[in-house]
Amino acid sequence: MRHAHRPVSDPSFDNGISEKGWQQCARLEGYFRKRKIKIDEVRSSPKMRCMQTTEFVSELWNLPVQEDWALVESNNESDKDFRNRVIVLAEKLRGESRNLLLGTHGDLLAVLLRWGDQAANIEIRKGDLLIWDPSENSWDANPVRREEGSLKES
Repeated sequence: MRHAHRPVSDPSFDNGISEKGWQQCARLEGYFRKRKIKIDEVRSSPKMRCMQTTEFVSELWNLPVQEDWALVESNNESDKDFRNRVIVLAEKLRGESRNLLLGTHGDLLAVLLRWGDQAANIEIRKGDLLIWDPSENSWDANPVRREEGSLKES
């Protein structure tokens, strides 16, 4: 899960989420609640915007959020080193037998998408929710937006 909206987009500034971001968190929580999605463990990039988003949503399962530096955005790494770091994380997580919620950044999700499904034609934009099912190696992108769109149409 990418962090919710924040008021300043400078990656070097570790700011929290905006009012719009808090509204996004509520919609995400509603998405998980409606589907009765079970999460066994929650991890987050230690960046404030990720922690706030992930902590808000994790209250649904009454789970603590574990800070995980492997989920942090690219920071003074070469593209190759960043991709390799993310792929090592993905390979490690692929073997997990429990449902994990990972709070992270868009650049990390982009690497995961390309690694997870070379044919995936999914564009990542700010505020996207991506759900990966490792057993099927498939992605569901923006289910909250699709639902909101269908609600507007009816």
